[in-house]
Amino acid sequence: MTDNITDPAFQVSGFDHFLSGLIARYPRFWIGLGNMETRALADEIAPIAIEAPVYVTGLARAGTTIALEILAAHPDVATHLYRDFPPVFTPYWWNWFVERSRKAPPEPRERAHKDGIMITPDSPEAREEVIWMAFFEALHDPAQSNVLDGDTDNPAFEAFYRDHIRKLLAARGRKRYLSKGNYNVTRIAYLHKLFPDARFI
Repeated sequence: MTDNITDPAFQVSGFDHFLSGLIARYPRFWIGLGNMETRALADEIAPIAIEAPVYVTGLARAGTTIALEILAAHPDVATHLYRDFPPVFTPYWWNWFVERSRKAPPEPRERAHKDGIMITPDSPEAREEVIWMAFFEALHDPAQSNVLDGDTDNPAFEAFYRDHIRKLLAARGRKRYLSKGNYNVTRIAYLHKLFPDARFI
């Protein structure tokens, strides 16, 4: 049995560990930073329409990653990538920084699941969950229902989330948003309320 503590697949850089800790401890600060980014990009993202976003969801190990990779290969689609973490709240600025600090493309490696799926920092991945967690307290608390249905109402989240999608589309230069999130299986009704033309897989 592999020791996850020493397995390189489970290791993160000191910078990523430090930054992800800051984001987890101070979500309100990062929401504010995301809103600052939105204001700075207001003219650029205003004309961007969110049309028929695609949500891939299901139980873990159900094949959602394979479905995500197939759909993400379409040239019109924008989705989160491994390299978008930790600063998911500011996708445009972080994408700008990453694009300008690129080195030689890294060799693909098998992901930590040890399931044969090879990844690089540019591989699609579920990353938006940290945003949901910042706006919905106790979202992962097993002692209570975490279902978000058609009666759910969170205007602050909804505005932030729509702007976040627009910024990601602008950063990638794409037209259609694609998201993978296993927890979204409990939010389909809410997401459908936000985006009546959404597609669910």
